[in-house]
Amino acid sequence: GLSVGESKADMWATTEVVFFTQREITQYLLLIGLAVMAILLIGLLGWVASLRKNIAQRRRVEAQLREVNANYRNLIEQLPAITYLVTLGEVNQITYISPQIETLLGFPPEALTQDSNFWPTRIHPDDRERVLAANRNLDLAQIPQGLIFRVFSREGRVLWFQSHASLLFDDEGRPRYAQGI
Repeated sequence: GLSVGESKADMWATTEVVFFTQREITQYLLLIGLAVMAILLIGLLGWVASLRKNIAQRRRVEAQLREVNANYRNLIEQLPAITYLVTLGEVNQITYISPQIETLLGFPPEALTQDSNFWPTRIHPDDRERVLAANRNLDLAQIPQGLIFRVFSREGRVLWFQSHASLLFDDEGRPRYAQGI
């Protein structure tokens, strides 16, 4: 309450000035700093825990991807046929061919993937221009169905091949690869 002779206006008009020592200000600022650091540390610990979880999840996904790739490669390489992947461009380049090429023709896959001029030399001369024209047109989405042609093996035997291909497109709808059997 009010003391005798004191009005309500006098009570509100009174201002008490509080002085803090340098040490008290330093302690106050130190406490605020420690509180901020504790909050940041809690956030950092949460971020680290989340990062560890993401790394563990990524490792699981990568292991699953390796397993799927191994299974797919095993499937492709056990088929009784030659499978291939051609990167389309100025010059269409065989980027993968299954190991059955060596069993059937006597040439290692690297002979076809490392030298773009090697494959045309193996195609029978009577079929060569037709097959090469079909390969040039792959990027124009003009894939011939069941292209039949002859190929020379390493020993010089003539083998008949029938090739079926399909196109793989990039995000803009342009043919990027041809895969076939």
